[in-house]
Amino acid sequence: MNGNYEDLFKRYDEISLLLDNKEISLEESIKLYEESTEIFTKLEKMLSESKQKIINIREKNV
Repeated sequence: MNGNYEDLFKRYDEISLLLDNKEISLEESIKLYEESTEIFTKLEKMLSESKQKIINIREKNV
């Protein structure tokens, strides 16, 4: 799954809403949960990389 942070976060939010739906099947729930964990991992990595960039910028300006 590719995309920028905002798009991935939007999809993560959509999945959350879908998982709240009591009418989806167990199989679909599992697929959505798997997708959401992959997205979460990517979002977490993007945030970590962004944080490191900010730290590097600050260190250059000290």
